[in-house]
Amino acid sequence: MKRPGFIEGVLVALAAAVGGTMIHGLLSVLLTEGLAVRLIVAAAALGYILYLLSRSRESVGRVTLVLVWLIVTGIGWLMAPSLTGFVLMQTALIWVTRSLYFYSSPLWALADLGLNALSLAAALWALLQTGGPFAPLWFFFLTQALFTVIPAGFGGKAEKPALGSPGPDRFQQAYRSAQAAVNNIEKQQENLT
Repeated sequence: MKRPGFIEGVLVALAAAVGGTMIHGLLSVLLTEGLAVRLIVAAAALGYILYLLSRSRESVGRVTLVLVWLIVTGIGWLMAPSLTGFVLMQTALIWVTRSLYFYSSPLWALADLGLNALSLAAALWALLQTGGPFAPLWFFFLTQALFTVIPAGFGGKAEKPALGSPGPDRFQQAYRSAQAAVNNIEKQQENLT
């Protein structure tokens, strides 16, 4: 699967902003404002992390990452940090996800950390200007869409190869050749019997 593009990121931002606003309207009637905002932040972060995982070629550790998200979010919820702390925690989980699944260089992971800081600043500015949920969600995830312009690694490498994918590794090539030879021998033996 190829890496997500900017337009796709804009559509994800729009979906998050519209969905978050609709959920906020429903939850603000049923729950306190602080609890409703925390639920929206957690749901938006989990949804975005699941989106990132679905767009990554890497398949190792997905369940573990979701379990880590559940544990960290649960601990954050129970220890009741401020809403700012909770938002920072969810943003850090987004950063860790992209660093693990989209970059092969620590330099680009650090660039992504800067992008996350910029996203938080844009969301805070939008919140101060509007006070509603749509603009902060929109600006946060719109800025997140810029991660597509951060290179995946050095030397023009487009994406980290998935584990088990064909590559220049001679051992993998030899293993595939041996496996094909064994399969060929098994087919010949079946034809003889």
